Amino acid sequence: MTERLRFTNGRLRTMDAGRPVATDLLVEDGCIVEALDGGAGVPAESDWRVVDLEGATVLPAFTDGHAHLTRTGLRLLDLDLDGVGGVEEGLDLLASAARAADRPVIRGWGYDETRSERPLTARDLDRVTDRPVFLGRVGDLAALVNSAAMELLGVPEGMAGVLRADGGELSGWLTGQAYHYALRQLHRLLGEEERREALDAAVAQALAAGVTCVHAIEGSRFGQLMGGRMEPNHDLERLLAADLPLDLVPFDTQIHGLGDLGRIARAGLRHAGGDLQVDGVLGPGAVEGVARAALSLPYADGVGGRGRLLITRERLRELMVVAVDQGLQLAVHAIGDRAIALVLDAVEDVRRERSDVADMRLRLEHGLLPAESDLERAARLGIVFSVQPATELLFGGRRGCYADLLGELRVRQTNPLRELAAAGVRLAGGTASPLAPLNPLLGIAGAALHPFEGHRLDREAAFALYTTGAAWAAFEEDRRGRLRPGFLADLIALDPDPFQLPAERLSEVRVIRTWRRGREVFRLRERRPGDLVPTG
Repeated sequence: MTERLRFTNGRLRTMDAGRPVATDLLVEDGCIVEALDGGAGVPAESDWRVVDLEGATVLPAFTDGHAHLTRTGLRLLDLDLDGVGGVEEGLDLLASAARAADRPVIRGWGYDETRSERPLTARDLDRVTDRPVFLGRVGDLAALVNSAAMELLGVPEGMAGVLRADGGELSGWLTGQAYHYALRQLHRLLGEEERREALDAAVAQALAAGVTCVHAIEGSRFGQLMGGRMEPNHDLERLLAADLPLDLVPFDTQIHGLGDLGRIARAGLRHAGGDLQVDGVLGPGAVEGVARAALSLPYADGVGGRGRLLITRERLRELMVVAVDQGLQLAVHAIGDRAIALVLDAVEDVRRERSDVADMRLRLEHGLLPAESDLERAARLGIVFSVQPATELLFGGRRGCYADLLGELRVRQTNPLRELAAAGVRLAGGTASPLAPLNPLLGIAGAALHPFEGHRLDREAAFALYTTGAAWAAFEEDRRGRLRPGFLADLIALDPDPFQLPAERLSEVRVIRTWRRGREVFRLRERRPGDLVPTG
């Protein structure tokens, strides 16, 4: 049965240059029929069910251009260690969880050992419980496990990334390959009911944040680019089979070698990578055993070195050629200026063999510290920068961990969003959840309130990151990201109007309603802070 809806009595900002504002929106069977201005052409109410927007500001719903849904859901369900300030506090939380939890593994996330007088160890955990314990560190690239978890997860003691204390005993800390191996095993232990519970929690958070589409980065990174045998990406398969009330653009990041690109294409997917690492990390994940972002100049934190490139130019060229031949969009993780330059060098190599490489919209995920000389080159090569501006609020500025790692001068060069846009680079916004909250409004605030004013985007461009920009980055610019005839009727209502507030008050803006295909799937109630109220 045809459903006709008329959205009215609000301020509709369409993100469409042809008609930037509208007074009424007509929706039929989940798609936009017309955006009207000034009441002209409004149909009789008897033919169309009226949706009263109650004066709210309405925009296209958000797309999160980089998120890990399964891990986001687990983070919401499990022990929250964010803010734990000492050893005893952490052990008390663990003891309470051990008494209450009935799952095979006690899981916790967000542990930051720098807040304590000393790091927790496997021996500490063993004293509290003999049940398996897995505590993910802030930054999501290391974990602390106890003896029972080492045994259950089958982590070989000699594997790279199994750290030891000064006396030679196992410390319980896992980084690098050992961490990714343990995380893969942890996911394999998830029961279907538990996995579904995690995904439902992530979806509820997404809809409450106005997100109706997620570029879902899923798959084990254990053995990435090490040439191992191909394995099915069970995490991604289960995510796609879950039939969630949320649109997914699946990025299969489980790439052991070139053959996996064929596996991805044969599965009917269009997107590969997302966390395909060209270099290491910057920020709270940069700890012992974790590869650092590749910089042209040494780090400023006293550790020294310039970070690591994790792939050669020739190998990257081979991956890109195969991706083009398979019709795949490739998304690579590159953070430091040296890694970003390597990606651009490889694309230039590929362009000599495959002139249509720009048509594949190769994505550079994160792109935190590009050299100024590479901005126009990235635009010329058709590279999409998939950025996460919330990290500037969390880690940037003169007092954040970026400054500790880069020093006072180079920290002023992170996420040069305005300069990238001015050079003609396409930008898409994501959250990298669970590294940052699955909340595009935080990223929009990060783009508009970048700690260094010269990098800030204006309000329209900041919102475009998570609407038109993210749609372009997934070849969805003809169906998503604008309130335009023929587009999906995915909408959000915001209060107060973010375009009428001073930028410093953007943190006051809330998503109060979310619609997917014209159907309301979230409404904010006057309830306790943090309550999510799905309505679909």
